Amino acid sequence: MTNTTIAAMLLLALAAPAVAQEAEAPAPVAAPDAGAPAPIAAMPVAPSCPDPAAVQRALAAYDAEVDRAGTWNTGWTIAYGVFAVGQVGMALAEFSPGRDFEHAAAVSLYAGAGKALLGMGSRIVLPLRPPRVRATGDACVDAAALDRARAVAARKERNTFWLQLGGGLALHAAVGGYLVIEEDAWRDAIMSLAVGVVVSGVTLYTLPKRSWLHGQRLMVTPSVAPGSAGVAVVGTF
Repeated sequence: MTNTTIAAMLLLALAAPAVAQEAEAPAPVAAPDAGAPAPIAAMPVAPSCPDPAAVQRALAAYDAEVDRAGTWNTGWTIAYGVFAVGQVGMALAEFSPGRDFEHAAAVSLYAGAGKALLGMGSRIVLPLRPPRVRATGDACVDAAALDRARAVAARKERNTFWLQLGGGLALHAAVGGYLVIEEDAWRDAIMSLAVGVVVSGVTLYTLPKRSWLHGQRLMVTPSVAPGSAGVAVVGTF
């Protein structure tokens, strides 16, 4: 190999890293054109407000529900008071329809009056009074206020329902058990339980529940699994 060839090879070896560095170097960034339009920043899109007419109809329906709740609460407060006074009056007058007045009958009447007084007290101490919504004319503001009021009303309706159901059953069972164990009065216990269940059932049936049921959605869908098939009930509660 000649000296000229060796020298050429050494020059190529020394020049290769420089060529690689030039190839890997990032391309220069061009300066922005002063005449080009500036990029437009993305602006958040505000959610659209509901239809004002629909909001007004919803407000009117909710106001009617609030009125029904007040009527229900006042009506049952008066009704329970009448039941209590009536049963105490029957006991004092020693009146028992369809049978001779006995000690067990008096105990049953006084116990029934006590249950009625507790029912009246629950309507006074824990009244069903959903909050009112004052319309502002702004559909967005009114819709948000209505949602908040419905949430409060739903909680009040739900709590009133379960308190009436659970408290009524416990009270009827306690009075019936006392009449059976202490007075050996099966007939009075059965009558007290029957009357109490009917009154509690009517109370729960007439209880306003529109806001409580407003957010519930039920759907029945087929449910198929290996080796079995059926239906499933799904929803939000």
